[in-house]
This record gives sequence, C-alpha cells and structure tokens, in this order.
Amino acid sequence: VGMGAAVVLAVVLTLGQAPAGQGPSVWAGWQPVPTKPDQAMREQARSMCFSKATDVDPNAVVPGSSLTYGALPLVVQDQRGSMALFIFGGDTAAVTCGIWRDELGRLQYSVSSMGWPSERLIDRLDTVGWAGFEVHEDGNPTQIRTMVGRTSATRVVILRDDGTMVEATVQDGFFAAWWPGNVWDTKVTAYDAAGNEVAHQMHPTRPTETEPPGQPPHPAGYSPTAPPGSAG
Repeated sequence: VGMGAAVVLAVVLTLGQAPAGQGPSVWAGWQPVPTKPDQAMREQARSMCFSKATDVDPNAVVPGSSLTYGALPLVVQDQRGSMALFIFGGDTAAVTCGIWRDELGRLQYSVSSMGWPSERLIDRLDTVGWAGFEVHEDGNPTQIRTMVGRTSATRVVILRDDGTMVEATVQDGFFAAWWPGNVWDTKVTAYDAAGNEVAHQMHPTRPTETEPPGQPPHPAGYSPTAPPGSAG
C-alpha cells in the first residue's frame, strides 16, 4: 500500500526518578495489547503533566497556535499494566506524558513535547513521531520507547525488530503505544473494522551513529531538540 512520508519530529527526552527501593517489577505488567485504562491516572494526568515542575506551563501559548498547552485535549491513553502513555495534542504541538505506579502505589511521571503536523491526514496512516525517556530504579535506568501517530483506521499493529507484535491504542483518529527496553519498530500496519489491511509503513533500521549515553537511538531525520516552549 502506497504511503505518504512519515513526519518525524523533534522531541526532548526527560528523566523520571523512581523512589528508592523500587524494583523492576513495576514493568512486569507490560503487555503487547493495551489493558483497561486506569481512571485515577486519567483524572490526575492533566495536573501532573502540565505544571512548572515539568516545564510545560499550562498557560503558555503553543508556538504557531492560538491554544495554550493547558487547552490541548487528551486524545489517547495507552494503558499497559501499571503505566499509561497520555497524549495531549492539537494544532501544532503534542505533549506525551508517561505516568506509572511504583510498588507503593504512588504515581510518578515523565513528560516530553513534540511538534505536531497541521496538515490533514493524506493516507490512512501517519506516524507523527517517536520519543523516549528513562526511569531510574536504584541507579539502574529503564528505557521507555513510545510511538505516536494519526490514522483513519480502526486498528494499528506495530512490528518490533525482536518479532513482537504490539497492538496500539486507537482513539479519535490517533494511535499510540509504548514498551520498556530499547527495541526498534520496523513496520506499522493499519486495518479496517473487517480486519483488512488498509495501509502500512516500513520504518528505517537502527541508526549506526553513536548516540549520547543513556539515550535511545533516533530515527533518520530526528533531532533531540524540542520546539520553543517545550519541556526540557
């Protein structure tokens, strides 16, 4: 299926600090298929993700838009066990926010921002961007990789380079997925309600250039420089 070019946009990597004593069991609940959304997380997502602490001021105007960051609508909640990826997006920007529960049930979070295409969706599938962040557990970092995009399909499946098929959450014309570890995505496929493939994208192989320590590899054309007014 012919596809328009994916829009690869800048994001900024942020670090989440887990409480001392937290073990890797926090990520043991991850599944390749989304789990039931955590309503308590959803209710607190906006106040946690938009604040002075995250450097995403809810009253700041999104560059190139008439909206403030606080007015960006929640478009996706991709829940997988004890962590959810929240996507707030509109006009020319999106804010991705990971929220998870530590072993004591407390909510922790990490935020990144990216540009957002203002063009209409041309094909059935449009990968908007990738982002990554780290969570430190007793000094040991766990990398989290996320994927965000737009689609007019009803189902989106991501093939990783380790052979795992990840079912994305699809809501209101957007899709999103996350997974722990530095595993690359190689293909994204969209399906209609009848299960027919309607579009797909092949993604570049892992870059060979050396990345700064502690950061996941970047797709071709990716720059770890966020637009003005984004988190950092």
